[in-house]
Amino acid sequence: MLVNFLYVILAVSCAACLYLVIQAVMLGDSGSAWLFGAFAFLLGLFPANAIVKLLEQRIPFFNRMQRTEGRDPTLRGTRFVPHWFLMTALVVSGLLFLAVVVLPRLLK
Repeated sequence: MLVNFLYVILAVSCAACLYLVIQAVMLGDSGSAWLFGAFAFLLGLFPANAIVKLLEQRIPFFNRMQRTEGRDPTLRGTRFVPHWFLMTALVVSGLLFLAVVVLPRLLK
């Protein structure tokens, strides 16, 4: 129930961003149009995915997207990929940010 509510919130936010895109285009502000267009695209991904999931239960065309016929049977699903390198890079980047930006401001 909560997920459906979140999809509605995202869809309304997407519609609001699309309205702002139309307004920005009418005013000739292409920078704002691109920005709100990107927001609308990102906010509309999840509701669009939910709509496709609902349609694949009712319309055979969308059901074909999930079929596994013709795929290599030796392929498995998602596999675990070690992410220690990425986490180490994020921690080092965060520490560098603290050392370069935050620490000098605190020591003033």
